[in-house]
Amino acid sequence: MYKTAKAVIALAISLISAPFHAPAHGQKNSDLPPVSPQPSAVSAPAPQQLSPAQIQQSATPLNFQNFNCAPPNVQTPPGAPLSFPPPLTAPPEPTHFNGLPLPQPIPTPSADPFIRGKIMIKQATDMISGGQLDAAIALLQKSMEYRKVDPTPQFLLGLIYDQKGNIQAALTNYTQSVQKATSLGMDSSQLRINLANTLVKLNYLKEAEFDYKRAIEIDDKNEVAHLNYGRLLLFKGDSGGAFRELQRAHELMSTDPNLPLYEALALKGLGNLEESRLKLQVFLERAKGVNCDPRVINMAQKLLADLK
Repeated sequence: MYKTAKAVIALAISLISAPFHAPAHGQKNSDLPPVSPQPSAVSAPAPQQLSPAQIQQSATPLNFQNFNCAPPNVQTPPGAPLSFPPPLTAPPEPTHFNGLPLPQPIPTPSADPFIRGKIMIKQATDMISGGQLDAAIALLQKSMEYRKVDPTPQFLLGLIYDQKGNIQAALTNYTQSVQKATSLGMDSSQLRINLANTLVKLNYLKEAEFDYKRAIEIDDKNEVAHLNYGRLLLFKGDSGGAFRELQRAHELMSTDPNLPLYEALALKGLGNLEESRLKLQVFLERAKGVNCDPRVINMAQKLLADLK
């Protein structure tokens, strides 16, 4: 029975996914490898002209706290460029009035690099949504030339490398994004969760615990932070702490279908076998209507049989 429970816990922790991190916190990871070679930039088609109204609309400063919401995407038509369009210039100024020469106007400067970088980030976000990950990488890398202290590009690069399965590159970008955010006096619950999830995958559990707790400090109503922190504590054998975090995720209406299973394991660790059985029954009943991993269902059934 003990081996079965340990197997379920190990499988449960493996289900942590990173949606959408320079040393990690709590324990210095100076031996982390550098970012792996990046894909080469995709050749850009003919640049797209933006109207002055679009340029002005894009000038609103980014709010890093909005990472808990999906950033608005730029509506990019087919064949949109991978690089910023050339700067707009003012219409020609008159050189004479009533036959008299006028002073030459001061040349209109090119578009603000800060705005250039933001437009690139929005275009890259749209590419990520469309599955154009390599093109988005090239654009985000270029955007960092214009927005050197902005944590957004490396947050998005972390997301891309998560999706591509390059965990080390995701870790590096998430971590550097956190460093930039904290240097600006900002932080993000979602970024901390993604960083912690990546650390768990690499078995940096102490550092992951720091970032889950930080995510909760930033936003105590983030059910994903409580859920994933509960999973980590469950894996570490802290049944009491795990049940507390999982209960908080429950209160916040977490939609994770495996939550009753995690609660059952925590209750079993606390010696509350009757409540553990009830939670296992809830999990198995709910699993009928969702696409649940058959291995997890099988293990939950065996664990329930052992508890009877």
